[in-house]
Amino acid sequence: MNDTSQQALPPKILGNLKKYKNHVSIMCLECGYSGLMGVKSEKAKYLTAFGMATLITLIAAGFVSLSCLPMVWGGSFGVLSGLLVTKILSCPNCEKDLILK
Repeated sequence: MNDTSQQALPPKILGNLKKYKNHVSIMCLECGYSGLMGVKSEKAKYLTAFGMATLITLIAAGFVSLSCLPMVWGGSFGVLSGLLVTKILSCPNCEKDLILK
């Protein structure tokens, strides 16, 4: 049986979605379109500067030795990267950029 809850997208929207590798399903507050949007970029704001400052402070204070550097840097980068990521999405209907925090 066919699933009638899924509708085919217009060719314009499909063409705009094909430009992007990653997609997020969300509603556009500009035009009211609800569905998939292309992810233009994912930016980790201030992550590198914050991580470096924290790491240098810990090394200077003697809390972290240089032998633990890769483990501490990798762990802090992994945890903080999920918290500080901003996605810039492109609406395939009105083609406006949306910022998802």
